[in-house]
Amino acid sequence: VASNMMSLREALKVTTAALRLGSRHLKDVSYKMRSYSSDALGSVETQALRDVYRDKFLPRTYMDTYGRLFGKLDTFQVEELHRMFQTAEGETLLDVGSGPMIVNALLASSRFKHIVLSDLVENNRLELNKWLKKDEDAIDWTFRAEMIAALEGYGDVKKGALEILERTRSAIRKVIPCDVLKPGVLPEE
Repeated sequence: VASNMMSLREALKVTTAALRLGSRHLKDVSYKMRSYSSDALGSVETQALRDVYRDKFLPRTYMDTYGRLFGKLDTFQVEELHRMFQTAEGETLLDVGSGPMIVNALLASSRFKHIVLSDLVENNRLELNKWLKKDEDAIDWTFRAEMIAALEGYGDVKKGALEILERTRSAIRKVIPCDVLKPGVLPEE
């Protein structure tokens, strides 16, 4: 758990640096390896990190920068996620830290009946809900659904993409708050 928390902490540190400094200055981020205990999770530093992420993260800017990448690395990631999801199946999938993205849900909707999306950032949750409600200004995921339709073997990827988008909307049960830096990560039900 400590090593996973360390990886998460380092990823959040890089994200925070990118928000504050812009991606050109990521070399300025310190990558000191430290051990994180549950005491550290309640620290002032952790609270500050959480606040910056929650208050300054811009879903649309993130999507413009990273959400539409399409190249060898991006294709590889989607293919690997597809392969991983083909080995899993279940009743419910919880996507922890979904961000404003539904790629995991698009891939998982063929294997899970129910999907719950979660994120710390309220604006990310709002973006996800816009997509679920088909709001006009929702992020368009058709290009990803077409990529997944090809992986799933649809002959007509445009038609397959529409089916995947609807299948995913039907599978998503809710979008909830989630804070991985707090004990009791998810709200109780």
